[in-house]
Amino acid sequence: MEHLMQNINTLAQTTAVVLQWIPAHTGIVGNEVADRLAKEGSKTEQQPSNLTYSEARTLIRNRQKSTFKKKNNNGYNPHEDALHQLTRHEQTIVFRLRTGHCGLNSHLKRIGIRQSALCHCGKADQTPDHFLQTCQLHCSERKHVWPTGTSLHTKLWGSTQDLEMTAHFVNITGQRI
Repeated sequence: MEHLMQNINTLAQTTAVVLQWIPAHTGIVGNEVADRLAKEGSKTEQQPSNLTYSEARTLIRNRQKSTFKKKNNNGYNPHEDALHQLTRHEQTIVFRLRTGHCGLNSHLKRIGIRQSALCHCGKADQTPDHFLQTCQLHCSERKHVWPTGTSLHTKLWGSTQDLEMTAHFVNITGQRI
């Protein structure tokens, strides 16, 4: 299993890897070959292991968590995320802005509710970045909440206070997120 995980991780560095169960003998191209190879592999002698299933599972899970943190998520640790310190309402606002799945025109156009992603200011698409950082319609609210320039990263991934300020900004603009 360790060897398999190493090979998958190596392959994933240059190629998108997807593991998916496919029922046998359904006419999917390559499936018959994969099925034959899997059967051949199951007949070969397996290397003995002193690990129990539970131990192997724990090792694999820990390794995957470590790999995820290092490679796939820029070291993001959900336990260190200040999002959990916010009220439910504030969490919803920040999470929607982080993902872009929100009431801004960029998302509404993507899901077919709006004809255009353009912001009401007419300068750019209404994305979380534009709304929080540059939209001219909300300059006074932005200066009130953030008197000095604040990065988008801080507004969406910063401390509890930073995230509370982001939620407050959304509330005082009246923008539906």
